[in-house]
Amino acid sequence: MNRIAIIYWTNTGNTEVMANFIKDSCEQENNHAKLFHVNNFNPLTVNNYDVLALGCPAMGTEQIEEQEFAPMIAKIEDKLVNKGVILFGSYGWGKGKYLEALKKRLLAKKAIIITENIIANEYPNKFVEKQCFEAGKILVNYHAQMALKTNQKENHHE
Repeated sequence: MNRIAIIYWTNTGNTEVMANFIKDSCEQENNHAKLFHVNNFNPLTVNNYDVLALGCPAMGTEQIEEQEFAPMIAKIEDKLVNKGVILFGSYGWGKGKYLEALKKRLLAKKAIIITENIIANEYPNKFVEKQCFEAGKILVNYHAQMALKTNQKENHHE
């Protein structure tokens, strides 16, 4: 069982809905996930989790929220080395490029981004809901999938 943290910031509630979809999916897979509004997450506890889902809507000129979410990312990004991460969020205009910028930033810190970014234009539609549920399954099974890939590589080289 993976120790899963879903950490989000929301303005209109759309990103919170996505966070809850991911949490519900994890629990359907019989794996408890801890859901945190960014205000309630202690960055010092990031190493208590095997995998993370990080969610934030686009703000201003397509950037992450600067007062709470950005400072939390700054505090945890160096601790994400080899840690599985999923990024999600919503936007009202633009194309959601802010998540791609966050993805590049975290990849540079050696985080392992384990799915494509999950992004909703406004309220998450059925397609985004399905992506969130798939993301929950991926979070739950992440270490098992990594072990399988490692075994396959080792067996291939024999």
